[in-house]
Amino acid sequence: MLFKQLKSSNKKISIIGLGSWSLANEEYKNFFYNKISRKEISQILGKAYDMGVNFYDTSPAYGKSENFIGNEFQNKKREKILISTKVGLNKFGEKINFKIRSIENQINQSLRNLKTEYIDYILIYNPKKNDKNILKCYNFLLEQKKKGKIKHIGISVESPSDYLLFYKKYKFDLIQCNFNILDNRIYEKKLWNILKDENIDVIARSIFCFGFFTEKFLKSKISYGKYDYRNLWTNTQIESWKKGLKLIKNIDNKLEIENIAIRFVLTEKLVSSALIGIRSITELKKNLRSNNLKKLDKHFFEKIKNLNRFNNFFIKKKIGH
Repeated sequence: MLFKQLKSSNKKISIIGLGSWSLANEEYKNFFYNKISRKEISQILGKAYDMGVNFYDTSPAYGKSENFIGNEFQNKKREKILISTKVGLNKFGEKINFKIRSIENQINQSLRNLKTEYIDYILIYNPKKNDKNILKCYNFLLEQKKKGKIKHIGISVESPSDYLLFYKKYKFDLIQCNFNILDNRIYEKKLWNILKDENIDVIARSIFCFGFFTEKFLKSKISYGKYDYRNLWTNTQIESWKKGLKLIKNIDNKLEIENIAIRFVLTEKLVSSALIGIRSITELKKNLRSNNLKKLDKHFFEKIKNLNRFNNFFIKKKIGH
């Protein structure tokens, strides 16, 4: 595993982090993936740690994932890892709530779930500009930071450009947003210039686009379980992604799309860490192979960016969170 120096801390972060939405162990109204066993989840978390992953992202809305992370990393391992979780949403499908009482309850419950005395990064989840409770929420988080319950405050945005609505008023240590081979919205000029100038860590998520950016997806039609989140996407969107992936494979058909997807994100200097969602030990080992941690050839990297400049591969899913 390779590591980067965090801008917001004296600690280093693994360039690959583990997202835990895929480890929710719940099935509920198309907001999750198919369930996998608790034993498998423990094995995935343990193996990720053994392979050098020190960054774990979770949320109260991600089913039982906070509990699984807490059980795996309590005691001796805790000081060796970084945990980020979120405030504002308890459960997918519910209304986002930034009222102080709700935020306080969430933080305290997350501390219990994670079996820890502090949380490295608390992220404000998908805030909207006209929400009057955000300022109170942010100030409350500053108080919790002084008390030592949290170390850093960040923001998780629905669209990368949402950061532009908040950066002047709030000081965030970290931004989490979508960034992948067919979603280059982070390069929007104004946003890009601000992120380069700000002392903020960028965490890329959805680098495999919920598991669509795979060789299996490219080569065959895949059916998903009854409650699987991926059923929300339209055929038009799926075909748009396939078109984009084929264009990228035409640049270099010797590389697997998973390899290209990881390396593209890691080639971007601004990214501190890229989150991957894992559902088996086999997936984990494949994604953490050393050849996936190498930067892409500069010309290949620029060709992918150019494809995105002249094409919009992202349409819209049927319903949202």
